[in-house]
Amino acid sequence: MRLTPPEWRMLLAVWYVYGDVRISASTDLTALLGDMELPAVGWIKLNLDGASKGKPGEAGAGGLLCDHIDIVLAAFYEFPGFKTNLYAKLMAVFRGSEISIELGTLGCGLK
Repeated sequence: MRLTPPEWRMLLAVWYVYGDVRISASTDLTALLGDMELPAVGWIKLNLDGASKGKPGEAGAGGLLCDHIDIVLAAFYEFPGFKTNLYAKLMAVFRGSEISIELGTLGCGLK
């Protein structure tokens, strides 16, 4: 199975959020995300993380946005450069919130 660029971005975001897990095209993403209560209809859940190697250091942030039936709607990852881990985490919250607004959701729950 050949993955398209959006699917690769989603897999990279899952890998970034969950660390060193084995991910392939057949990975059940909902099994990775199943530890959070599902949101109400019209809302989404935003699983995110941000980290840096050092304080400050090379930083990265990523996240997944899922709907009320645990379908992945969007995924993102970014590398802001030489920043603190707090900056990276806040960047993930900000970018995830932006995407939530773009999707037209009523609100989002953070994890």
